[in-house]
Amino acid sequence: MLLQSARDRAAGLNTAGYVTGYRGSPLGAVDIQMKRAKAQLDAAHVSFHEGLNEDLAATALWGTPAGPNCAARGAMTGVFGLCMARDRGWTAQAM
Repeated sequence: MLLQSARDRAAGLNTAGYVTGYRGSPLGAVDIQMKRAKAQLDAAHVSFHEGLNEDLAATALWGTPAGPNCAARGAMTGVFGLCMARDRGWTAQAM
C-alpha cells in the first residue's frame, strides 16, 4: 500500500488507499502490521479499518469510490484498496 501510494505520487496522482479485512487474518497478521504502521499509512493517505466479517469488509472496500475522498468530490484523483479475506468469504460473495 505504501509503495502504491509512492508510485501514484511519482506519477502526479493524488490518491488515497483503503485496507480492510476481518480481525485475525491468516495472511501473516496483516491487520496487526497495519496497526503498527499507522503513522506511515496516515502520511501516505492510506486508511486501515477492520471489518466485522468478510462480507462487511468487502462491501466497505467496494464502496470506497463513493467515500469522502472520491475523485467526484474533487479531493482525490482516485482510490486503491486491499481486502483481506479467506476464500470461503469471497465464495459466499460470488453466489
